[in-house]
Amino acid sequence: MVNIACPEYLRRVLVTHWRSYDRSDIEQAAFGELLGEGLLFVPNDRWGDMRRVYQSGFSDRNILAFRHALVAWSEAFAEGLAQSAGPVDVQEAVQRLTFRAIGHFTLGIDFEDAGRLAELQATTGAGRLGCRHYGELWSRLLEHTQIRFALGPLQWWRVLKTEAVRAFEQGHALLLGMVDAAIEARLSGARAEDFGGSGDFQDLLCLMVGQKGQRYSRRELRQQAMTFLFAGHDTTTNLIAFCLYLLAERPAALARARADAAITDGPKPFLRCCLLETLRLYPSAPLRLRTACQEDVFA
Repeated sequence: MVNIACPEYLRRVLVTHWRSYDRSDIEQAAFGELLGEGLLFVPNDRWGDMRRVYQSGFSDRNILAFRHALVAWSEAFAEGLAQSAGPVDVQEAVQRLTFRAIGHFTLGIDFEDAGRLAELQATTGAGRLGCRHYGELWSRLLEHTQIRFALGPLQWWRVLKTEAVRAFEQGHALLLGMVDAAIEARLSGARAEDFGGSGDFQDLLCLMVGQKGQRYSRRELRQQAMTFLFAGHDTTTNLIAFCLYLLAERPAALARARADAAITDGPKPFLRCCLLETLRLYPSAPLRLRTACQEDVFA
């Protein structure tokens, strides 16, 4: 095993010579039960075709169409922090915000819908393993998945149904049911739920079941959706939470960031620098694994 930290070599492995480095079996073992074989874990011979299906979803035009909803949710998030009378768990608050955003971006549904929240709370209960929102549920599912992976291939959870195992199974089934319902509705011709964005916006599910994605089975659609919930939620949550933490420790930088944010149109250079510096100090994805499938020589 070789650890690579040099930006030049990372670019070689991940960008210019990516065909020589396939996805890792270790990552698949760690996340496969929860996510299946989505875009992050699919072998190289299928990765390019899958990526092209979703490429337009990340175009400047589509992101700008989604921007209206993001601005409204972010303003409500900031107002909630300002009105808090005591300490705030910023990580949890950001989890909730980002899961709502990635739910709309991926599936076109609102995970903050009152009916969905009531179903979540009824399913998980009010005890120590209960969840108040879907961002919290997602974090619990990931945490339990990593515990299973760390304990090796014994798969004790299939026999020993502890309270944590039952909570994982119930929460996982609930989330999969939400994803499946969104897929079935879209396959039946239903439109995405209204979220106050531009009518030009296309969520990723729209691309999955559209002309480019017609070849995907329902199982593959589910795995792709779960993968994007994972990739979009956790990276964004960590970035925002750590950026707020760093700014809170630096009042002068926080004042500059607020001034930048007040600009209604045009670039926000200082905010961009804040985000990039946060990623340097606290990378959202600090480690990725690859398996060399062809001989390669680093100069």
